[in-house]
Parts: sequence; structure tokens; C-alpha cells
Amino acid sequence: MKLIYQTLLTLCCVSLIIAAACKKHNNNVSTISPPINQLFSDLRSTPQNFTVTAGKNQTIIGTDSTVVNFYPNSFKDKNGNIITSGTVSIQLLEMYKPGDMIANRTSATANGQLIQSGGQIKILATMNGQEVFANKYGLAFKQPGFLSKRMELYYGGVTGSDSVTTWSITDTTKNGTKSYCVIKNDTTNNGKDTSRHYDNWPNIYYLFDSCTTFNWINCDHFFGDSTINSSITINFPDNSYTIYNTQIFIVFPKINSSQTFYGTYNSANTSITNSSVRLPKGQNIEIAVIANKNGTFYYFAQTGIATANTISITAAMATETRGDIIARLLGL
Repeated sequence: MKLIYQTLLTLCCVSLIIAAACKKHNNNVSTISPPINQLFSDLRSTPQNFTVTAGKNQTIIGTDSTVVNFYPNSFKDKNGNIITSGTVSIQLLEMYKPGDMIANRTSATANGQLIQSGGQIKILATMNGQEVFANKYGLAFKQPGFLSKRMELYYGGVTGSDSVTTWSITDTTKNGTKSYCVIKNDTTNNGKDTSRHYDNWPNIYYLFDSCTTFNWINCDHFFGDSTINSSITINFPDNSYTIYNTQIFIVFPKINSSQTFYGTYNSANTSITNSSVRLPKGQNIEIAVIANKNGTFYYFAQTGIATANTISITAAMATETRGDIIARLLGL
């Protein structure tokens, strides 16, 4: 009897220990911060909606003057069959400024290198509620002025559900994947378009007539100029700003580019440091910081930061509404 009692007592203690451990584990799980993408989803732009008819030449133009030119063979189903009739619904998202890119969780990097952007878009095509895919179509990215630099076509993707969009260059040996800046109706042969004279197209644009993928698309060029290696530290007001509720972005105004800033978090002095950031030599940068703490947004930005080997910024975070942050981002 004594042996049975001791056995039961041991089992009871083990059960209590396991229950306590499970309770502790569950408490930890319930307090884990939500994913960063979820935290900042309210800042994303609202897509524009269009409808086109498959099997026909049709053009749509976004509010920021992006031109999407569909051909009779532009759409295919999941099995690769060309769709020749029916209504296709198009969602278009345009991102021409670094603030747009930040709000929509994209970057301007490819293979870890900085790229100069002439504009980013996202296209979703569906028919009867089912996704349809690109065979071949054309894009024109409007520009504020003529640029001598040639741009390439990039397609974007994410490495995980909570990562920002990054880019990969297309096979530029194929026709229609590289473009000079084009002036509408220009009749010279200075690398400008002489065959397409659409009166409703933007005056200056980069044209790609052989796009083969929907989703994330970018007009870009690798930044090949001189860079310097910099150690950047962002200091926060207190330890309530962490890598689980705060993100930092570096903006490069001169080349219309931005990138997400990652680094080592120091809880003792509430700072994040990255000691190997490549910055364009001789160009000023901007720093933008966004936090979402328990549903409340906080924001900080500093402009006109001269590139240097060591940069330290104190982020004086201020409470902002969603609309205020979007307006501030558009000003970057």
C-alpha cells in the first residue's frame, strides 16, 4: 500500500510539473508579437481595378500613368493554354516613390545590391475568380524627365510570408527586357521609340514589350557607382521599440530607391546597429522608422543625412495616425 501511495504521489507531482510547463509555454506563445507584415498591412495602397477582354489588343492606364498593354495572346490558364475570350479582371498597384515602396513592403535591392528604380507595380489577373497568368504583354513606366540611363525589367518575390519583396533581373538577352528612356512621338533615332504613338501614353517613359510574369514587376538598373561602407546605429527612446514591432528604412532620394535596414538589436541601450551598410558615395540619405505598438502607430524620419563611415541617429518617435504616416511616406 505504501508503495502504491508513493507511486501515485510521484505521478501526481509529474503531472503538475508538466501542466505548469504547458501553461508557461502557452503564456509565452500568446504574448509573441504578430508578424511585421501584419503589423503594417494598414499602410498598403488600395489596388486599382480594371476589366479587359482576353484575345484583343487593349490598354489600361493607372492613376500614376503606368501603361499596361495587353495583346491577343497575353493571358493563359494554369495549364499554359492561351485564353482567347472572356472578361479578365485586373488589379494594379503602382509604386513610383520610395514612400510607396515602404508602405507596400517592397525594397529596391537585388542579390543584396542597391538598384535605382524607375517604378514598381503589382498586377493580379483573374477570370471568374480564378487566377490567370501572363504569356506576354507590354509595360510603360512613366518618368518625370528624360534619363540617359538604360533600365532593365525585374520580377519580384518574397522569401517568406513575413519578408519584404526583393527583385531578380530578367534574362536581358531576350528582346523587350531592356529599355531606353522614350519620348512619345519622337522621330529621332537616339535610342528612343519611333513606332508607338499612343496619344494617351505618358510623355516620357521606359517601355518593355515582352513581360512574361504578373505579380511584382520593376523598372530598375543596378547602381554601379562608387559606394562606401558605413556603420549605422539607430537609437530608440526606450526598450518598448523592438525588432518585433519596429522597422527601419533607408531612402536614397537621388536614385529613387529604398531598402529595409536590418541589424543587431542591443536591449541594454535600445539600439539597432548594422556595421556594413553600403551607401552611395557623396549622396545624402534619409532614415524612416515606423513602429506599431499595440495598434498605435509611431513614426520618425530624418532627411539630409550625409553619407559617412559612421552614422548615429536618435529616433524621436512620435504618435501618428495611419493617414499621417502615409502622407509622410509620400513625401520621402
